[in-house]
Amino acid sequence: MTRRTPQTRRVGSRRGLLLIAVLAAAACVAGVALAGLKQGISGRFAGSDGTSALEFKGSKVYVTSSLGTTLRTTFDVDGDRVIIHGVGGGQVYRRNGNTLDGGMGIIFVKP
Repeated sequence: MTRRTPQTRRVGSRRGLLLIAVLAAAACVAGVALAGLKQGISGRFAGSDGTSALEFKGSKVYVTSSLGTTLRTTFDVDGDRVIIHGVGGGQVYRRNGNTLDGGMGIIFVKP
């Protein structure tokens, strides 16, 4: 059985602190990467009707209706789906390149 001296305890504690620092740094990098994935869409998408638009800025989306009113709300990105949250629910759009397709003829294109 080996006896721990004050020197061996210090070396072990340094290794432990180094391991904790490396794990903390890895967790920070992973968190930033995941946050970036949510923000995977940005810019202005014009509606096919010529008057409506979706503009993604950071974690918010500005929805301009064909009547000219604008609503600021939140959204999520899940693979090729963009979910825009509203008061009574959400609208799901399928993303295909620079096109968002909400079904039933609701199409937004990023120029």
